Amino acid sequence: MEKLPRIPSPPGTVWREFRVRTLPGIVFGTVLIFTVICWRNYIGPSSMVGEAESIRASVAAPQAGRILQLSVRSMERVSKGQILGMLAPVDTRVLQANLAVIRARIELMKCSPVAELRVENNRINYEHLRLNWLQHRVDLAVARSKLFFVEAEYKRSKELFNQSGPSAGLVSQSQLDQAKRNLDEVHAQIDAQSRLIEETDAAVSAIRPAPLPQGTDGEPSAVRAALAVEEKNLELAQAQFGPLPLIAPIDGIVSSVLHREGESVPAGEPVVTVSALSAEKIVAYIRQPLAFEARVDLPIEVRSRSAGRAVGLGRILSVGTQLEPILSELLPMRGPSSSTGPLEYGLPILVSIPAGVRVLPGEIVDLQPRID
Repeated sequence: MEKLPRIPSPPGTVWREFRVRTLPGIVFGTVLIFTVICWRNYIGPSSMVGEAESIRASVAAPQAGRILQLSVRSMERVSKGQILGMLAPVDTRVLQANLAVIRARIELMKCSPVAELRVENNRINYEHLRLNWLQHRVDLAVARSKLFFVEAEYKRSKELFNQSGPSAGLVSQSQLDQAKRNLDEVHAQIDAQSRLIEETDAAVSAIRPAPLPQGTDGEPSAVRAALAVEEKNLELAQAQFGPLPLIAPIDGIVSSVLHREGESVPAGEPVVTVSALSAEKIVAYIRQPLAFEARVDLPIEVRSRSAGRAVGLGRILSVGTQLEPILSELLPMRGPSSSTGPLEYGLPILVSIPAGVRVLPGEIVDLQPRID
């Protein structure tokens, strides 16, 4: 029997059979190969996750007071030791009351019939000049205490006047002129008191008597001791009630400004929060059951989750001595705001950040120990 010739299949039938029988296998194999490549080069197995340590420093008010000046804003970069603002610990009336007490005690010493003052005229004049010199210093301290508040008031009035103009009625021209006059008066008082202190100091140096031998009767030691006490009280008042600087403790970025100029804050209240520019180490937890024995200097592969999936080799810096609650953001299927579910405990470790791997503070990274 003669073999019939083969009937050629149309192209549509051949393509349909290839698409149904062969193409799924090719697609599956291609996807599998790319999955393995991505897993090995970009994802990799991770036995634990860690968080780059976030370093934040609060600039708090050392004493209760009012913020006179704040020279930084949010997201502004600052340096360690930079002055971020000025704080007036107390109201100027409290300072003037304390200085008034010192002035009253000085006047009392002038009028007291102390026996030691009846020794000789030169010593009497010398002690009176010292009393006057100390009183001028008190007056100068009072004037300087007023200066900070008068300057702040003039600055505030000038800014309101420039922003709104005289037509808005927030600050009139007469109010601005009055603030300027008050500022000029305080400057004039400071200049006058400074000149009086210099002149009195020169007079005191000119008539300073020679010290009497030890134990000699008539030496006005009681007056000198009282003067020394009042000088120390004056220095203490100036140190306690002078404006205090708010200083940045670290290099970083101002992450939050919690109070503004003119606000009153209690002692210890944070005013500005500064966040560090970079992380120094990674905090991680080994979950139970402990898959390996953690020890110092053990190599740890650190893999970033950001674009590029940078990877490097770090080392364990320190190992905890007991199991502690794992941070919620480091647990699977658990976020920072999740509070559901029981606490899970793990062994805390600190891992160094490899060179060349840029990790932001607070960033989550994947960790894999390198055990030989």
